[in-house]
Amino acid sequence: AVVSTQSKQWYQRRVHGDSLSDSHHDSKIKMTSSQVSGYWPGCVAPSFTATAVFSGSSSTLHLQSYKGKMVLLIFYPVDFGYICPTELMVVEDKLHEFQQEECEVLAISTGSIMSKVAFMSLDKEKGGVAGIKFGLVEDKDGQIGSMYGVMREDSGYSYRAMVLIDREGVVVFRILSDLPVGLG
Repeated sequence: AVVSTQSKQWYQRRVHGDSLSDSHHDSKIKMTSSQVSGYWPGCVAPSFTATAVFSGSSSTLHLQSYKGKMVLLIFYPVDFGYICPTELMVVEDKLHEFQQEECEVLAISTGSIMSKVAFMSLDKEKGGVAGIKFGLVEDKDGQIGSMYGVMREDSGYSYRAMVLIDREGVVVFRILSDLPVGLG
């Protein structure tokens, strides 16, 4: 992703809470404080600890350990869903671009670790995501999805969503879509 120098400068001033001059007015604009926790852009991303599967083996993941890197959280409803393998494989195909930007990718659903291991062992043609190199995170009780405001009420699974967290741990982008609409 190419970002202009002017955009980077604006963003750096925003992250550090500096006032920005509005070129059309003499007034100063003060950006939202990044001290507020929440899932909206400008808020500190809610932290979590969860079990994740990386290349077929599980481990404990702490979102805080990614501070200093950008993180893209991809919420998807279920392992083995109709659209999910396609979406996740599109991300895998572009993973090198995320890595060039020092952006880690984590995909989150309410499926169990056992389900995620099985999901990662099947080829896309069979409904799986074999070969992906980013983590699949277990959110069995929907707690992470709830913290990020993406759980579908009374369903036990999340909407499709993406949340981008910057190097300081602040949400900078959030998109959410209904289940039949893929984000890939």
